[in-house]
Amino acid sequence: MGWVFYYYDNSNWNYGADTRPGDTLDWFPGCSTIYFRIPWRDLEPSEGDVRWDVIDSVAQPWIAAGKQIAFRFTCSESAYDRAVPEWVSAAGAKGSFHTLRRSGDKGRRIYEPDWLDPVFLEKFEKFLAAAGRRWNGNLSVAFVDVGSFGMWGEGHTVFTSNLPREKTDEIALVHARMHKRHFPDTPVVVSDDVAGHQNMADDDPLMAKMREIGIGFRDDSIMVAKRPSQWYHASWARRFAEAGLPVVVESRHFFADRDRSCWYEGGLLESTVAYRASYQGIHWWPDELLRLNRAEIEKVNLRLGYRLVLKEASWPKSVRMGDTIGVGAVWANAGVVAPNEPAFVCWTLLDDDGTVRWASVDETFDLRSLPPCLEDGEKPVSRTSRARFGWNWPYCGNYYGSGNPEVRHDGTITRHGPNVPTLAPGEYSVCVSVGRRDGTPRIALPLACGVGATRRYRLGRVVVTESR
Repeated sequence: MGWVFYYYDNSNWNYGADTRPGDTLDWFPGCSTIYFRIPWRDLEPSEGDVRWDVIDSVAQPWIAAGKQIAFRFTCSESAYDRAVPEWVSAAGAKGSFHTLRRSGDKGRRIYEPDWLDPVFLEKFEKFLAAAGRRWNGNLSVAFVDVGSFGMWGEGHTVFTSNLPREKTDEIALVHARMHKRHFPDTPVVVSDDVAGHQNMADDDPLMAKMREIGIGFRDDSIMVAKRPSQWYHASWARRFAEAGLPVVVESRHFFADRDRSCWYEGGLLESTVAYRASYQGIHWWPDELLRLNRAEIEKVNLRLGYRLVLKEASWPKSVRMGDTIGVGAVWANAGVVAPNEPAFVCWTLLDDDGTVRWASVDETFDLRSLPPCLEDGEKPVSRTSRARFGWNWPYCGNYYGSGNPEVRHDGTITRHGPNVPTLAPGEYSVCVSVGRRDGTPRIALPLACGVGATRRYRLGRVVVTESR
């Protein structure tokens, strides 16, 4: 989740041209992902000669910083006479040039492939397979767009061939399934425009089929039109979010609307909630977007994706070694969607050196079950976790019950006490974390008491006493 920086977008210079090489936008609050929308022709100028370096060279600093990357490989762009490599046409793929039906384009003609031509599909799928071998299942990849169909990869042809809806549906499903074949283990999203950018239906059969095959959703773009038509497809997006699929929201280019009649203060935050968005786009030069919208961006960060909030926690002042106790907590999800990975609560004891001395996971409580915070507000959930700290020897049988000493080679004698030495009686810090079923922290919490970069958070102290 987070803000997505459009490094390559309408051309190979938007909007990374003014960004210092290696800058991972740590200064932009919540920026997590760098996005590459690139015409196929720029990546494979000759068959089999794929220029992955065009992506890798920019992506590597982001990956090293623990951030993610995202892609859209396009086959029709208004800024290019052709986005499909010429060698594809030379191989026999059908297509034609169209005069753009868009104001401001002055009769320019651009190439559009026959979207279902077998040669075109064979060549593009070969390219997509190579991309899948590189990146499918790679945790550094946030999502991949179905971008091989329609103008700008948005799945529409209104400015070129203006295909009928029935044909558009057929093409969209072929291209979506092709992407999912090669990225089965990576989120894949499709533009709302494949089903009509002004389609006002509450749901759509094509969108339902996309959900069935596990394709997520993106809106290209909100605030292109004036209110009350600033967006059309929030109801579609919510269905994807409820199915556990990612939702990406892309605003119009920030200053494309020079008189500011479409863009309005509060639109980003409203759309985050209305769409149950996991991602919002930095669809402009990021420094200017932040400077003019910082207050709203910071508000969006409190709602975008998921935000797990621990409101209360309580436990006994002292516990006996190995005894079962209750650790009470009140949790809420202040974000608009559930986490997209396991979110089990772990109660951990740390000694004064910061060493983990005991970890007790509540495997019956996955915070993905928390209701998100939508228009009707937060819905806190109270939970008492069953926890045990330390190991009570009697539960292990009587093998060591005799207390016979162990003698080392150097003559040192170790006597067995009543408790496992991993956790000796004493006072410890009580920490909370959220993550995997094995107690590994994964999800950061909005708490100021973090223990370094461990994603564990100190809440208070507890005294552990002898078991008997």
